[in-house]
Amino acid sequence: ALAYISGVKGSVLVSSSTFITVLLAPFVVKEDKFNRGKLFALILGFAGIIVANIDKGFDLNFTLRGEGFMLISGAFTALVETLIKPKGKGIAAPVITWGQLLFGSIPLIVIGYIGLEHKLNWNAAAVMLLIYSAIISAVAFILWYELLKVNDAGELAIYRLFIPIFGSILSAIFIPGELFTAYLVLGLILVVLGIMVLNTVGRKKYTTDN
Repeated sequence: ALAYISGVKGSVLVSSSTFITVLLAPFVVKEDKFNRGKLFALILGFAGIIVANIDKGFDLNFTLRGEGFMLISGAFTALVETLIKPKGKGIAAPVITWGQLLFGSIPLIVIGYIGLEHKLNWNAAAVMLLIYSAIISAVAFILWYELLKVNDAGELAIYRLFIPIFGSILSAIFIPGELFTAYLVLGLILVVLGIMVLNTVGRKKYTTDN
C-alpha cells in the first residue's frame, strides 16, 4: 500500500489505527471507557500529524490498493491491540510476536514473489538491513504487547501518534533533502499536548465514572 501513496499521506493514514483502537476498545474491554478527554486528545494528536506534513503536500485521492489497504491495515492493527489485554494475558509477548511475524510474513512473501515485477537483488547490505529490520520490529512488538497487557488499549494507542512525528524528525536528521521545519515542531507540540490531555482530563474522567 505504501508504494501507491505518498509518504505524507501514509503517515496520516497510519495513525488511523489509533482512532479505531480508541473507538473499538470500549466494546471489547468494559474498563476501557471512551470519554471527552480521549476525544480531545485524539483531535490534538491527529492535528499534530496533519500540521507536521502541511508543507509537504496532501491530497484527497482514494484507491483501494493504496489508501484502502492502509485503512484495512489500521483496522486489523486496532483489533489486535484491543484483544491483547483480554485474550493474551496468559501468552508471553515474544510468543505472540513470533507467531505474528512468522505467519504474517509467509503469505506476504508468497504474494510478493508472484506479483513482483522486478526481483529483489540480494546482497550483503540487503541481508544486513533485513536482519536489522527484523530485530527492531521484534523488540518493538514485544515491548508494545507487554504494555498492552497492563494498560488500556484506548489510552495506550494515542502514544502511537508519536510514530509519524519521530519518523519525520529522524528523516530530517539522516536523509539528505529532508528538512526540520517549524511545522514539524508545531506538530510535535500538538501531539505532546494530546498526550498531556489524555493523562489528565481523560484519566480524571475515567476515575470519576468509576
